[in-house]
Amino acid sequence: MDNAAPADYDWGKPSRRGENDMAREPRLDRLRPPRPSGGAQVALGIAAAAAALVLIVGLLMTGFVVTAGHVGVVTTFGMVDEGVLYPGFHLRVPFVNQIHQIDVRVQPHPFKQIDAASLEQQSVKWAPSPTSPSTTCAIAGS
Repeated sequence: MDNAAPADYDWGKPSRRGENDMAREPRLDRLRPPRPSGGAQVALGIAAAAAALVLIVGLLMTGFVVTAGHVGVVTTFGMVDEGVLYPGFHLRVPFVNQIHQIDVRVQPHPFKQIDAASLEQQSVKWAPSPTSPSTTCAIAGS
């Protein structure tokens, strides 16, 4: 058997620059995409800054706090959703969901006297008593 190597095979000779280097190692400068020109770099930077700003504003708009003494009513594109949101922090989808705060605290009414009608069509005047804030009424004309 002949142990002779083929004539075109290179056995361990150090290769010189430019001599068949393309087949052995890819050059990194050929793998990189071309860099944009000066004007394109500015436009790309402005677009990236605008996208980052939109992302930050969108993230800030997702959180909503329902304050104490209120409940939140969620509307999706103007339609009221079931249930309420209790006081605390809640997440929402910006521009889709809106949260309306409704005051549920007991509110005093500064009335002196209320005119009403009974089932028998009699005029009834109701006035709160300073000693008993429950019901106190008097029929008109009595």
